[in-house]
Amino acid sequence: MSVLRLTIPVGMPDVHPRVRAVSQKLPGILLVLWVLTLPLEFTKRYFPNQVIELSRVVIVLALLTFVAQIVLERREVRLPSTTAMAALAAFLVYAAVSAALSTSAQGIKTVLAMVAYMAMMLTVFNWTRTSGDHRRVWTALAISAIVLAVVGLALHMTGSYIWNAPDKGILRVNATFGDPNIFARFLGIAIVTSVFLGADLYQRWRPAALWVAAALAATLILPYTYSRAGWVFTLVVLVTAMVIARNRKRALVLAAMVLAVFGLIALVDGSVLSRGAYLAQNLESPFTHPVNIDQAPSLTFLDILPSADGPVLRVRPAGFSHHRVAHIDRLDPGRDRIVRTRDCAGVCGLVREVDRGGSPTKRFAEDTVARAGPGDPSDRARESVQQPALRRALPVALSGARVRGPRRFAGRGGGGGYCSGSRSPAVRFVIVGSSRGCGVLRTASLRARTNSSW
Repeated sequence: MSVLRLTIPVGMPDVHPRVRAVSQKLPGILLVLWVLTLPLEFTKRYFPNQVIELSRVVIVLALLTFVAQIVLERREVRLPSTTAMAALAAFLVYAAVSAALSTSAQGIKTVLAMVAYMAMMLTVFNWTRTSGDHRRVWTALAISAIVLAVVGLALHMTGSYIWNAPDKGILRVNATFGDPNIFARFLGIAIVTSVFLGADLYQRWRPAALWVAAALAATLILPYTYSRAGWVFTLVVLVTAMVIARNRKRALVLAAMVLAVFGLIALVDGSVLSRGAYLAQNLESPFTHPVNIDQAPSLTFLDILPSADGPVLRVRPAGFSHHRVAHIDRLDPGRDRIVRTRDCAGVCGLVREVDRGGSPTKRFAEDTVARAGPGDPSDRARESVQQPALRRALPVALSGARVRGPRRFAGRGGGGGYCSGSRSPAVRFVIVGSSRGCGVLRTASLRARTNSSW
């Protein structure tokens, strides 16, 4: 990878040797601490503001340390000079301008969080220059995956939760996360990373055994998240890891072990197998049962790129939900707001919200979803709206926004139910955005006191 070195024109101050020594040791400690605390989303319950959680405190400390290092000794910043980084930077600038021109406080918060995580990414890039630096970070990830797997298994066997227990339905394990879907994606990342590194031809036996243990431990608890999107993401990326691994045969063996463990659990536990059957139904529903809204299936018939009424930079990050609910009120002022939209696709959702589809597409989507809800008098009325919608919407399908029932939970820290997407869009941008890729918009109209999940 080509690296661009950006020199910072600052003077070299006089620094006490002890301060310099601490500055040199902190990066390794903070990186490991960040990896270990990243899954501890439940810690936000113990802060006065639930935007704050332990991993974000570590991020602030890491960024301050990195800036201090630049001023005290480094005087340069290493930047990865790749096309992907250039595209990412351009997108961040575009989203920032869009948010700045808006009145959306949530959109501005989202962009600021994205900038913070981009800065953290550059910090990690500058702090991991040697194989030892990389080994410490990956080892921390493996240990974190094993510990969380043990915690998840204990919670599953006892039927208990650390926080955000579901109000009803199947008991989906979320461990230290606010949402089992996010936990599933973390486990998927741990599994794929462990298989990829465990198959490295030049790794010694001991670290390879650690990664194999992490992969198997994460696989043991992954089925009990009941996250169908997490299962699919893990499978797809696992295949990619096998293709690009240095030792493909060893990667194939490790991947086969992971799939065998998952398959065995599915055969033994009928609830896992039935959950997988629902996934197949969701994929088939646009073509076999495009209607049936009263049964609240996971319809995958409508994904669009919502846009504001202006041509450029008018729909802000996190703005789609506001525009859509307002449009429902215009169509039927007396209707209860049964359907809600929550973005759950990280960067893809943000792309969808910064004006890519044009006003006609946005209006079409709002009219279709708003009119096809339970307020319509008959199935025939819903069918007359939905079937044309299916034919027109599929060609412009992109990532996965979400339509939900009314939020009947106490929130992230209230100990009520969980809500998918509880982790901030910035974290999903870094961790989850690529995992969802470009899927489809999942829509469902729900009765009161009903919550749907992916």
